[in-house]
Amino acid sequence: MAIAIVLGVVAAAGAVYGGIESKAAADKNAANANQSAQEEQMRAQLNIEQQQRTNAYKEGAQVAAYGGSGVAMTGSPLDELASQKISDNFEAQVQYFNGEVSANADTADAAYQQTIGNAQLISGVAQGASSLSSFLVSKNGAPGGSGSGSNG
Repeated sequence: MAIAIVLGVVAAAGAVYGGIESKAAADKNAANANQSAQEEQMRAQLNIEQQQRTNAYKEGAQVAAYGGSGVAMTGSPLDELASQKISDNFEAQVQYFNGEVSANADTADAAYQQTIGNAQLISGVAQGASSLSSFLVSKNGAPGGSGSGSNG
């Protein structure tokens, strides 16, 4: 009988421990996803800053070329520069938006991993409680019943 009690408690404790370990793994996955989200946001910000520097350099080179050739900065060349600047800024914003979307996906994954971890912990505790109660019922009989245990 004592061995059976110990085995019942061990089974319950094992289920709880499994839930705790599963939650710890899910929490680690969530932390990794959060780290990835932060890295994506930093990368997006760096990309847009680099794109803006490249655009400014290109625009400066174009203005210098127009000025050096004797073309007046009115009319078609100026319109082309403005159009190019709008296009370049749009491209930079798209890159930044893509980085933010990726970061948001990583953040959502982190929240999902935490939810999974919490569910696994609850499941482990519930399995442990179920295992222990099943063991106790099998040894002592159902509450209110005649039971099949040694007290009947």
